[in-house]
Amino acid sequence: MKPQYICIYLCALFIMSCTDPYASGIKQSLALAGDNASELQAVLDYYKGKDRKKYKAACFLIANMQYHRSNRKLEIPKGYDSLFAKIDSVYKAMFAGMSSQEILKFKAKKSDSIQKVLGNEFKKLPQASERKAPLDVTTIKADFLIDNIERSFKIWLNSPYAKELSFDDFCEFILPYRATDEPLIFDKAELDSIFHQTLFADNMSGVRNRIERYKAYVSKSRWLTYYMSTKKSLGLYDVYLEQFKMNCHMIASWTTNIMRSNGIPTVYEYTPQWTDRARRHFWCATPDSLGILRPYTPPKNNLMEDWESDLKYAGKVYRKTFGANKQTPYFLHSKGEYIPDEFSTPLLLDQTKRYHKTGTLELDFPVDTGNKLAYLCAFRRNDGNGLYPVAWGIINTKQRKVVFEQVPDSIVFFPAYYEGEELIPLGNPVMLGNDSVISYNGSSDTQQMTLLRKYPPKRRFQRMWQRLVGAKIMAGNKKNKKFKTIYKFTEGPEEAYLHEVRFSNEREYRYYRFESNKRIQSNIAHIEFLGKYSNQHYCCAPTPLPVFSNDSTSIDSTGLWRIDNKLTYKENRKHKAYDNKMETYVSSSMITLDFGVPVQIEAIRYAPRNANNMIVIGDKYALYYYDKGWKRIGTQVATANYLTFENVPANHIYWLSNLSNGNEELPFYYQNDTQFFINLTPMREE
Repeated sequence: MKPQYICIYLCALFIMSCTDPYASGIKQSLALAGDNASELQAVLDYYKGKDRKKYKAACFLIANMQYHRSNRKLEIPKGYDSLFAKIDSVYKAMFAGMSSQEILKFKAKKSDSIQKVLGNEFKKLPQASERKAPLDVTTIKADFLIDNIERSFKIWLNSPYAKELSFDDFCEFILPYRATDEPLIFDKAELDSIFHQTLFADNMSGVRNRIERYKAYVSKSRWLTYYMSTKKSLGLYDVYLEQFKMNCHMIASWTTNIMRSNGIPTVYEYTPQWTDRARRHFWCATPDSLGILRPYTPPKNNLMEDWESDLKYAGKVYRKTFGANKQTPYFLHSKGEYIPDEFSTPLLLDQTKRYHKTGTLELDFPVDTGNKLAYLCAFRRNDGNGLYPVAWGIINTKQRKVVFEQVPDSIVFFPAYYEGEELIPLGNPVMLGNDSVISYNGSSDTQQMTLLRKYPPKRRFQRMWQRLVGAKIMAGNKKNKKFKTIYKFTEGPEEAYLHEVRFSNEREYRYYRFESNKRIQSNIAHIEFLGKYSNQHYCCAPTPLPVFSNDSTSIDSTGLWRIDNKLTYKENRKHKAYDNKMETYVSSSMITLDFGVPVQIEAIRYAPRNANNMIVIGDKYALYYYDKGWKRIGTQVATANYLTFENVPANHIYWLSNLSNGNEELPFYYQNDTQFFINLTPMREE
């Protein structure tokens, strides 16, 4: 018998002594480990008969290592560690003795020389390299695992935030050597060495203060790295780089590891899709002083800080676990049954009930299939059938039913199942609400529909629009002198269309200025200045105001013209306010315009920052209704800022798609001549 097979055989005999539920998992991991099996066995040997809990922890890790690997093996050249250590030193020198709030409020200048020095050093470093990473079981050594277990138990016993954890919670909140699929380039000891002093820089208690410290540290580290840019991920160092702020998966993964290594129990959670947009999101969750798990999105948000604005719009919510869950599609599917990519891992635990009111949904399943699973789908325009699986249910073939657990209230789902790799609609959309099941089966009636949008106004844009309150239109004849206020905004727009503002101005000025309130970002998508015809300027007709119905007409200013202008010196970056594109915008707090010679401006037309999800004249649209799948009603090219469709089947869920531009779209109900987008506005009772 060959030595490697003898090793595996001995390992198999050894694990017979390891009690369920880990025995079979250990056997599989050792079989996959190949030449590295002896390293894993050495860990089991080290703890067997010495410490029951540590032995059980070793069994847990090794049994589940077969499901883990890095998304890539990252190799970071020498020099990065010393540079980021320097950034850490600069941070500590600048903010020593300051509270988290003081650090966060510190007004930093982007042109600071420290930033430039650090940026120049960064430019001299070679790029990191990466390659495919093997399974953890084939590479991780005994010393690494033993050190991880020892440090984890030390944290469990000594950290005031972790000592109340049960053993099972300890195995998920502290013990794992990785959070998800991040590159393994720092262990617990190294992460503790890097972050402990910063996280515990004050004498304040409570996990909130630790997270606030972390938030302040990352925020100002990103200010220090303002001039650093790389095309490659740098693992942990991504946390320090502003350009990776939108990579919430890796940031949440590294934050989880950092917190665990410093005694703060943490898990990684996510939603496969928001209820109002086709994107996912990842965050961390940590128990507070009462043991209640609190979500936070690092590094910008603290515990529960973004709940009202974001996380309440999460749909289904799952935890990425270290241990395999036998109640996932990975194990539940029948032989040969296709599993969508979203659920191709056993490392999932449904946490939806912590975020929403939930219930059990039972649906008829009249299909003859060998499958064991069906799915609830969210809408996603670019996927097959416009659907994306976000939850699974178990089929009872005898009763011809499928049961879904932890289904959130007031969210529309589209049931489906797979035939091969094709997603097949199962009936019509459903929603749990008021302890009952609402099914959108339509009716035999038809109706006329007038549509104004393909996607609802974005929440963050709506908040931006209200910041226009207090903004001013100002005028003057000398650029560097004080300007006169000729108009002040008393309210923000309710929609992102072009708006007209008239004001009393009887004088001619060379310079006109838009200035936002308190110098916050203006977020203006478009602006044009109107006055009487001028022989000294290029004049043209103003952009028409929107038209929303057959009964309305564009409210054009009688006798007023759009007067072209040029931007003042060093302000050409603000040309996007004049490019006639609704998708572009100017973020500056001040836009000053030089008309060359004085001119009398009597009105402006403007549009706030938006995503141009209204009806755009000249674009082609298609309208669909859902009847066991999306069915097209018809297409139109918009000639106004609305669309009218005749003889539309009533009481369905509808989808308006722009065939010319854009990707953001969301289905809607239609009641009382009004669109109500799903998951945002409950369907009204008749």
